Amino acid sequence: MKIKLFFILLTVFFINTKAQDYIFGKVISEDNAEIPGVTVINIRTDERVPTNRDGHFMISGRSGDELRFVKNGYERANRKITNDNISAPVNITLIKAATLIAEVEIKKEITGDIKIDSKNLNAPRKVQKLKNDLAIYMSRRSDPSVLAPRPGEFVQPGHQRGILIRKN
Repeated sequence: MKIKLFFILLTVFFINTKAQDYIFGKVISEDNAEIPGVTVINIRTDERVPTNRDGHFMISGRSGDELRFVKNGYERANRKITNDNISAPVNITLIKAATLIAEVEIKKEITGDIKIDSKNLNAPRKVQKLKNDLAIYMSRRSDPSVLAPRPGEFVQPGHQRGILIRKN
């Protein structure tokens, strides 16, 4: 009888020590707004749950576990669970992460002075002439003699303008 009672008490004690508790809490931003869709991860068990639309979550865990809170646009937060956290809600505040913006190019604005504006808005005459000369050169057709094979070069049969391979 004493042995049976001992095993029953031992079993109840073992179940109580290994039982999972549930950890409740709420995730808010730095301006006290609820954040929905935050992934709450129990590092020990790798259990993942999202917060609801009010920022509340419920995840299984016990004292000594570590919870991680992850959301795009916010810095990650970790919280170690203690006996106090199991009996009371865990409130987490996530801080917005700094975002990089693309490079901004600042151009000169029109001042109203024709001399200054004509210099800033129009390219110099030399640059305009060079661009015009390049456009004329690029629009011309190449001379066929330039593309013709030279003596000693191999031309792939069937192609007049093919890959030229020079024999040594």
